[in-house]
Amino acid sequence: MAEIIFTAAFPDFDRIVELCTPHGAGGGYYLLIDRLYQGLIHKQLHGYRVSLQNPNPDFTQADFDILIDIVKEHERGVL
Repeated sequence: MAEIIFTAAFPDFDRIVELCTPHGAGGGYYLLIDRLYQGLIHKQLHGYRVSLQNPNPDFTQADFDILIDIVKEHERGVL
């Protein structure tokens, strides 16, 4: 299982963010924040998409773009 773990600054305090690829996920990355499942980053025809389990207006497209960039770098072997 590939894992990317980092600390991210949220408005209230820092949180641990994990991006992991469980076996059989079909090429997707699970998004966990403080070990709680938040959604999936998955590859589509024209790139990646972030799908949250419960939509949260606090997350912006810029936040999703950062996560997608991290996944792309990981797949290229940069991370």
